[in-house]
Amino acid sequence: MILKSESTAVINNGNKRQKHPGIYTPGFTTFWLHYPKRVGKDEAYKAWTKRSCEGSTAEILAAIERQRQWLMRADYRSGKQPGELCPNPSTWLNQGRWQDEPPDLVDVEATGKTVGNMAAGRAFLKRSQIERSTSDTTATEVPQ
Repeated sequence: MILKSESTAVINNGNKRQKHPGIYTPGFTTFWLHYPKRVGKDEAYKAWTKRSCEGSTAEILAAIERQRQWLMRADYRSGKQPGELCPNPSTWLNQGRWQDEPPDLVDVEATGKTVGNMAAGRAFLKRSQIERSTSDTTATEVPQ
């Protein structure tokens, strides 16, 4: 069964540009509704058919749910907001990313230099609190 999409896609046919209704399989339509980033629908459909994903729809949908938190993560160090690191659907399909096991987000955020930076930050806060408490006790006398 083939479903017609409500949108129309533009296809470059030589020098002519023709509009045609987008026709997608039920599995792809379901994938499109569940994938968190909806850009490049025609390219994603090409990847879907190239990888013969229709028979793996349930596996792909399960992977989206398993990876959703990873796909929608943010990286505030680089200024990336939630969802900006999510690959385009065609990339995700072409690379077979439904087979990936996303890393634990806690491990991703607290590895390498980050752990050292966090420890240094805690030490700095502790020192500044100690300095603040000692300066508060000596500054209680007000000269007249």
